Amino acid sequence: ARLLTTTRTTSGPTTPRAPTRVVTEDRSKAQPLPRPETERLRILIVDDHTTFSDLLAGALDREPDFESVGAAKTVESAATMYLELRPDVVVMDLYLDGGSGLNAAERILAEAPEARVVMLTGNPSQEALREAARMGICGFLPKDGALGILLDTLRHARPGNMIVHPSLVAKLGNATGSAPDPAEK
Repeated sequence: ARLLTTTRTTSGPTTPRAPTRVVTEDRSKAQPLPRPETERLRILIVDDHTTFSDLLAGALDREPDFESVGAAKTVESAATMYLELRPDVVVMDLYLDGGSGLNAAERILAEAPEARVVMLTGNPSQEALREAARMGICGFLPKDGALGILLDTLRHARPGNMIVHPSLVAKLGNATGSAPDPAEK
């Protein structure tokens, strides 16, 4: 699958986590994060829908390289569980009961700038995508997307790069404020 990735630079007046451009990468050729053969990526799920969290945890636990380490439902519990569990990646719903996944991500990233957060949404907005990019969210995917794309995104999530599903870019436009460079496609 071809996913769009934003990258950032640290030169100039931008914040260290601000993306500067959108590039198209073939994620199938990108190498997953290096890990010992027996070590699994530890994933924290943040979603206020218990059925969704349970189903995603089950899907993650069936993968040989993933381990679901917990599920949070609120902004507060997401931040607390992240600090207690220190998962490798957080997969988080944009809209939580009584709060925003962006608020939870902001709290997590304030405490742990190296944290990798992948945001899921069933109702994307250009403002949310722009804010996620500004904060340094590693992925922004539709909640109704394919499980395989989510799993691939979790494997390749890295601070400094933002994987954005092409359907969201097409729907929302380029929220980073710069057009993709045709030479980078």
